[in-house]
Amino acid sequence: MPDATNQFINYISSIWDQSIPVKTLWTLQFMSLPSVIRNVDTILSLTERTNTSERKFPTNPYMAQVVYGNFTAPTLLAQKVNLPTDGFAAGATSNNNMGGLYGGYLAYQREAYTPIVVEFLETNRDITDFILRPWSIAASYKGLIEDNEYPIKTDMLITQYSKYDQTSWGIRKTVKFEGVVPSTVPGDTLGYSAEFNAAIVRPVTFAYKRYYMLQQ
Repeated sequence: MPDATNQFINYISSIWDQSIPVKTLWTLQFMSLPSVIRNVDTILSLTERTNTSERKFPTNPYMAQVVYGNFTAPTLLAQKVNLPTDGFAAGATSNNNMGGLYGGYLAYQREAYTPIVVEFLETNRDITDFILRPWSIAASYKGLIEDNEYPIKTDMLITQYSKYDQTSWGIRKTVKFEGVVPSTVPGDTLGYSAEFNAAIVRPVTFAYKRYYMLQQ
């Protein structure tokens, strides 16, 4: 009699495509972030920074270019993200005066996209206050209407990896969000605590136009 356990183990380990991921690793990348931040600076100069010598809500172009906008150095500072849920409402037709016959089932509209929340690890020149906060404020002035004047939306890629062999990793799948913009950037809470060296993680909510899965 064949050993079902061995058959199962051989099935899930003989081909990488059908193997169970041994370790989870994912990265988050913003595309075209440097140009978005330049536009954010322009918008803020026309709104928040008028009639003042102070550069209110400054941005950090270096981080936008090197840390978050460079595909050779994807950010690992994103700690947690909740991916969207897909669904639609289902119902049944009414069969008035049809005796015991069941009504047919039907689909209503697809459920609206839920915003995504990304938790970022804060650093001294952190993405929350020097990229995402000014970006969100500029977006509130700009709005989300599609035009070519100071675009402030970009695409975001979340790529998931798994161990391919002893020396390399393989891409399992990529989730692409189009037209991403931060809609809610929370404020920090300052206080004196015994946890002096505790890491600070900030959740930021993003709106987006659409999303879809990609397979490499």
